[in-house]
Amino acid sequence: RFNRPNDLTFDLFGNLYFTDPNSYDKNILDGRIFLVDAKTKEVILLEDSLAFPNGINISPIDHKLYVCESVFNRVLRYETKDYRIVNKEVFAIIPGGDPDGMEFDIKGNLYVSHFGGKAVYIFSPDGKLLQKIETPGTKPTNVEFGDEDYKTLYLTEVETNSLYKIRTKYPGQQ
Repeated sequence: RFNRPNDLTFDLFGNLYFTDPNSYDKNILDGRIFLVDAKTKEVILLEDSLAFPNGINISPIDHKLYVCESVFNRVLRYETKDYRIVNKEVFAIIPGGDPDGMEFDIKGNLYVSHFGGKAVYIFSPDGKLLQKIETPGTKPTNVEFGDEDYKTLYLTEVETNSLYKIRTKYPGQQ
């Protein structure tokens, strides 16, 4: 039985990964990550004891799984191996609000919406903060690229109850 399925992503093999948060409390670690096997349709529990896992995505560069753990204001990174996730590490800390939805560009830079923080943060593949994009409202929830050149970023924002389109430039690109 699931708590509150939240976000999802697919790997190169068609397997579905999704987050299942529950309590929003630093002292109640009842959030989980699941995998649905593309071939067998089996639902596999990969991780439990998380503090409100939220956004989830897989890097196109290193194929690692990235998960926002909102209560602790951080993005976690895992290696995937044989229907397990291993080598959990903190990829980035985002103070003053909750990391929510996230998306990668084709260079492997990670765009993280910062619910309550009025921003989208861009991190390099090695976790370095490259840029902060201020958003129109304080509660951006999700981001997604919407074109083939990965330069048009769409953003949902709940304070203004709007969908925004932002033309981006890869950090460092001429």
